[in-house]
Amino acid sequence: VFALIITLMFTAAVILLAVYRGQLESSVKKSFEINMQAYDNVAGAVIGDVAESAVSGYVDGVQQSQRCCGSYGYQSWKSLNTPWAQQNPSQLAPTSCCIDPDSLTCNYQPETI
Repeated sequence: VFALIITLMFTAAVILLAVYRGQLESSVKKSFEINMQAYDNVAGAVIGDVAESAVSGYVDGVQQSQRCCGSYGYQSWKSLNTPWAQQNPSQLAPTSCCIDPDSLTCNYQPETI
């Protein structure tokens, strides 16, 4: 009986995830874009109760661990007109997007992101 209940709960969770997948993806993307707007803005500033350095660390960590860049690719840093993009007009994306972050030119060339 216990195994049947667990199986039914798991099945329900899978169905709910399938039904609400688009909404979940949209919500996660929007949340990440909000964090991108706070990325590396004014040093020492605080957004709510979270220091911007913590937000930048979060964004960097997600991009490095997931091997992704921005909310839909490195172009999102510029197209969303993020403060980072305004402060770094010649760069395509933050170093955390780079395949090799130790390269001095990694965030200037699309093929290295």
